[in-house]
Amino acid sequence: MNIIIKNTGFLYLKSILSIAISLISTRYALEFLGEDLFGTFIVIAGVISSLAFLNGAMSVGIQRYMSYYQGKDNLSFQKKIFCNGFVLQLILAITIVLLLTLVEDYLFNQVLVINEVDTSKLVYRIMLLSIFMTISSVPFISTINAHEEMHYIAIVGFIQVILVFILSVSLKFTNWNRLLFYGSGMVAIQLIINSIYAIICFKRYPEITFSLKKHLDKKFLKELISFCGWNTIGAITGTLKNQGIAILLNAKLGTSINAAYGVAGKVSEQLNFFSVTLQNVINPQIMKNEGSGERDKMINLSFISSRASFFLFGIFSLPLIFEGHLVLNLWLIDVPENTTNILRILLVAILINQASIGCVSGIQAIGNIRNYYIIVGGSKILMLPISFVILYLKFDVIWVFINYAFFELFASFLRVLMFSKISDIKISLFLNKVLYKEMIPTLITVLTSVILVSFLPEHNRFLISIPLIVITFISTIFVFGMDLSEQKLIKQKIKILYENSNRRNKYRK
Repeated sequence: MNIIIKNTGFLYLKSILSIAISLISTRYALEFLGEDLFGTFIVIAGVISSLAFLNGAMSVGIQRYMSYYQGKDNLSFQKKIFCNGFVLQLILAITIVLLLTLVEDYLFNQVLVINEVDTSKLVYRIMLLSIFMTISSVPFISTINAHEEMHYIAIVGFIQVILVFILSVSLKFTNWNRLLFYGSGMVAIQLIINSIYAIICFKRYPEITFSLKKHLDKKFLKELISFCGWNTIGAITGTLKNQGIAILLNAKLGTSINAAYGVAGKVSEQLNFFSVTLQNVINPQIMKNEGSGERDKMINLSFISSRASFFLFGIFSLPLIFEGHLVLNLWLIDVPENTTNILRILLVAILINQASIGCVSGIQAIGNIRNYYIIVGGSKILMLPISFVILYLKFDVIWVFINYAFFELFASFLRVLMFSKISDIKISLFLNKVLYKEMIPTLITVLTSVILVSFLPEHNRFLISIPLIVITFISTIFVFGMDLSEQKLIKQKIKILYENSNRRNKYRK
């Protein structure tokens, strides 16, 4: 547990700084590119990353095997995992770049509705390099995660955020085509970041080897492809859910709504990073416990991951659900139409997803993922045709995102059902250990928030309402959302911090 707390601290310090800088970067990018070019970049980046779901799927697969065999203390097999994983990622990167190159004309002539087509095509081709580098770097990042040395990821991630900020500010001073400058800069940043990850791994980890003759194993490669292949189905649904909506909105309503969706998505993505970070910290422990045969510990950590991810996202998202319009107006010079309502629904949808997210890690640790991804992944795909019908019938665009949230709820129900079956536990255990503990603090905080926004004057209300919402949620989490052992651990950590602070003060005196 101590290594989880330490790694979480490293990544959260980075995340707090990164979120502030990233939101400022988005503000400058929107301002200097303009709503139309910013929306165009969001569409192009979305198309390029639409096949990057394979990147995440492979990352989970490689990390799962790395952590699992670290639990078994098998260095030889870890070398085999890295070597086969790198070969697989290299083949995948080449395949994706070729596929995206082949569909370029169709996308720009038949699907996308954008201005400056020639420049946009050039940006599209340049950004193919980004996806190639990102996919090729997966084995390195997975290895760092498996070793639980998250401070490296925190440092490199912060460097990336700073570089993106510099790039966004530079838009004001460039004489180049700004869309081309921004796209090229993002690719250059990705090259720098991937190079740093590779250098760290070569210097620190003995399993990093490219001895194909010694470690390439067709049998294991087939097993790895099988695991990652089923994991890819889940990643496909996530990509279809996000980028499919972006393309549907663009085809029916143009780039303005893409700008609104892009801004809302950027905010929700940055807030969700806290929960994703926690999952990245806990996941290696979940995999190692399963690898060492400690199933009960694995299940308990999966439950903790769900609750902690939900609570962390709630701390940041609940204030924005109620006061998002005020914050957006302070942040952006011109807020694209519908941004506030889209943001609110996206935050609710992600909150629903986080409520049971640890179950995914538990299922992956066990390794029996085929039926899970067929059922849960298939349910999410249904969202797209229904969204198409909503837009075709010319309902308000907000109904597309309400549909989005509904399918997140449905998928979460199926996820819990599948985890209970695969791990051989009762659903009532999840309800008692996770859901009930999540719902009580949330309901109390929502009621408090409704009262605050109803009775406080709107002018500068967020200066009072946001701190009170956060304080209410955190205090009710401690009382209703934690077990006695967790409350005791928190008290101990606070006591240690207090005593250390007193010692430092005495030393200074």
